[in-house]
Amino acid sequence: MFFEKKNFKKLTDSPICADLVAVLTVLAILASALYVKDPFPADFWNMKLIDIINAIAQFATAGAFVFAVFQYRKSKESERQAVLIKECRYLIDSMCVTCGEFSGSKRQGLKETNKFTTKMSSLGSSFDEIFRELEEDTHKAIVRMHWQEMYFSNLHHAMEAWSLGDVFQDLGIDIAQSHLQKLTDLRDQRVRRADIIDLFAEYNSIKRILENDNLSSQLMKTAQITQDYLFFEMRFFLNDSLKDHLYGYLNIINARVRAPVLAALNEFFHQDLKEIMVKQAQKTNP
Repeated sequence: MFFEKKNFKKLTDSPICADLVAVLTVLAILASALYVKDPFPADFWNMKLIDIINAIAQFATAGAFVFAVFQYRKSKESERQAVLIKECRYLIDSMCVTCGEFSGSKRQGLKETNKFTTKMSSLGSSFDEIFRELEEDTHKAIVRMHWQEMYFSNLHHAMEAWSLGDVFQDLGIDIAQSHLQKLTDLRDQRVRRADIIDLFAEYNSIKRILENDNLSSQLMKTAQITQDYLFFEMRFFLNDSLKDHLYGYLNIINARVRAPVLAALNEFFHQDLKEIMVKQAQKTNP
């Protein structure tokens, strides 16, 4: 499957594994017999047929017990994987619903964005922990496929709906309407002509607004933007955190392209902390 990591499939999944174990067992027995002095003593041939049958039966019983234990453990692991897969699907559905509620909201101010980033960070954290425990097989590949559908569809729409004007309004910032109108016109132009020449156009426009001397001084006097914005960006827009999730795609994620408002606000309020978190993530996910 396109989303499945073939190189990580277990050796025990191979059909030749059982044959290989059997051959190695026979070779080990023969090798041991060669080093035993007089492996077949004279009284060996005086054994009765019933003795040989009993010996074989004991080996068969022991083998059946080992096989039963193996099957039990395999069955329990399969049940565990099924529970984890079901929970992953539930978390993905919850993220889709959360994104839909945010993008469909009448406004995306501080209250709405704080609720959205907090909820998504919580769901994303839970998903990552469970996803890490899944065995690399077809089921995990399907989960990965559904996560990518949520990421490139639902989350993308939510990021497009993020309104800088609503955030500023809730911060009590009196920003010239012309600046916001220019930003809105720029976004509409990108949608109409699918601008791929300047992918950072919207981000650069937002950054220029934030760097305005009068606006900057007003922003620094307001309550700081919550760090949940930063944690949200690190979880969903940092390549080092998405290597496994985005397997099968050639995309290189850049928050300045996919979430320009989020990236610009985090750089304005949390630049130092952001650099530290990025370096830490790179060490954790080499």
